[in-house]
Amino acid sequence: MEKRKLYIWLILALVLGGCSRGIDEYVRQSRHVDVDVRVYGVEKLGESGQLDAVPHLIQALKDEKARVRLAAIDALGMLKDKRATGVLISFLHDKRAALALAAIDALGQIGDPAAVEALVAVVQEEVPVLRLAAIDALGQIGDSTAVNVLCLQTQSDRSQVRWVSAVALGRIGSSQAIGPLANLLGDEEMRQTVLFALAQIDKNWRARPEVEMAVERFRRDLMQDDVLGDDRAIVRFRALEGLNAVVSNWREEDWAEEVVMHWCRWMTEGNDKERKVAARFLGDLKDQRAVQALLVATEDRNRDVRRQAIQSLGKMRDMRAAGVLRRVVVGEDRYVRAVAAQALGALRDTGAVDMLISVVDQEMHLQGRSGDELMKSIARALGALNDRRGIDALIRLLGHPGEHVRSYAAHSLGHIGDPRAADALAQALNDGSVFVRWSAAWTLVTLKDARVVPVLVEMVGKGANVQMAVRALRDIEPDWRNRPDVQEKVDAWISTFENGKGVERIAAAMRLSEIGGDRIVEVLKRALRERDLDVIAAAHPFFIREYSAFATSALVQALEHEGDERMASAMLASDNPKLAKAARHWAYVRGMALVSPPGRLDDGG
Repeated sequence: MEKRKLYIWLILALVLGGCSRGIDEYVRQSRHVDVDVRVYGVEKLGESGQLDAVPHLIQALKDEKARVRLAAIDALGMLKDKRATGVLISFLHDKRAALALAAIDALGQIGDPAAVEALVAVVQEEVPVLRLAAIDALGQIGDSTAVNVLCLQTQSDRSQVRWVSAVALGRIGSSQAIGPLANLLGDEEMRQTVLFALAQIDKNWRARPEVEMAVERFRRDLMQDDVLGDDRAIVRFRALEGLNAVVSNWREEDWAEEVVMHWCRWMTEGNDKERKVAARFLGDLKDQRAVQALLVATEDRNRDVRRQAIQSLGKMRDMRAAGVLRRVVVGEDRYVRAVAAQALGALRDTGAVDMLISVVDQEMHLQGRSGDELMKSIARALGALNDRRGIDALIRLLGHPGEHVRSYAAHSLGHIGDPRAADALAQALNDGSVFVRWSAAWTLVTLKDARVVPVLVEMVGKGANVQMAVRALRDIEPDWRNRPDVQEKVDAWISTFENGKGVERIAAAMRLSEIGGDRIVEVLKRALRERDLDVIAAAHPFFIREYSAFATSALVQALEHEGDERMASAMLASDNPKLAKAARHWAYVRGMALVSPPGRLDDGG
């Protein structure tokens, strides 16, 4: 037994000794005279995963070169050892923003509650470069002592601050945050993030008393005595959206009828502007008890009110409105006919198809604006109704003088998806309007008609909707890259890329990266070898997709020198943690938030 114990201790000693010896070379490199070697050694110490490296990394924080200190901070974050907390806190007010940001990020990774007080102070100082990063770090640490200050941040006038704070509160999971978060549910920009955060805190958050208080506030905001003004409209909209998010069946509540009747009274007692506002909001409420008031309003003395009432009836999708809407479409009031036609489409009233077709036949000779508006609405309605009886009328509308009428007709034919329209759509590829050509092209894509291929190649050549065009080409003609017209364009772009300068060369790199293929891969790899930052930034989707592991440092460098928000977002979404970290730092320095909430954004049921 004693021999067995001795054997185990010998193995442990060898393993631990081997681990220690494993970092010895990196420690020597971290103290080398050459700064690049020191940076390499420090990075390797962080990647080693060995806590024996922590004292050496803390020592490296005193290096005279900022690059080495930055690498040491990152490495300490990777090792997640609380012994580094105190020294990292000392970097929070470093004059170099990059070092302060790295320290904040490292403290978030370590997760030591001892850092909360210092990070809260950074948040309260409201330094734009550091504030978002500190909020995010507090969320990662997950200590409830930060909840109060984060709840205050949800009231910031900056949406980025509100957004990151909501994510952080969800990570912490304190019930103290439920009330402040529930109050944000009316903010459309914030809603999905808030739902995610609430679900993280409590799967049954809707039953919480704090949420019931928010619902009551939303209800009061709907019962306004003063309905005019943009500020009142925003309050109403947010209250309604908040209710929809919290209580999807709120229309069944006892108090819902009082809300609807309140707005119906405005339809009869208000002035012209108030009745128009009420007509619009009743459509937003989508409560069937408002249908009768809106039907009456279709005969209001004010045509703006009539028009708004008709639009709202379309939103309601109540077939009681069908007869009234049909009469309006064939009536003489051109101001509301187009709106009524569109409402019939929203209503999905297929019984109106023959009537709409007859209006097309009667009105095709009109070339003025009123004729355009009505025909455009009928084209959209026939597409929404998705009835094959409308195909011939839509084909006729492809010959209408109005380009937007022709464009909507092409789009609606695609929605119906009947191959009988293919020949007319192929002719529309030669239309004088780019809107019509593109609408016809995308419709032919849905029909998988090969006649659209030259147009898609043209789109690729002009850099218009390239990703969509490439996907469509791949579906319709898998070998499209070997087409002579494509090869001709590729040859020209490669020539520009190799011999051109400035913007032309960057544009060529972007086109090549979007097309892809073995030949292009070899061309673009040269830019990576030569650290051509302009090209790497322009073609970043290609390099992230194909060479993320090998191109990490080049992509980070390109982001700092030539990158934009699109590139940072792509790096954040990659599976490369170093790219994601660089993207967050890039955004924080510019007062932006690129934080990815953990898990799926849902509302927890």
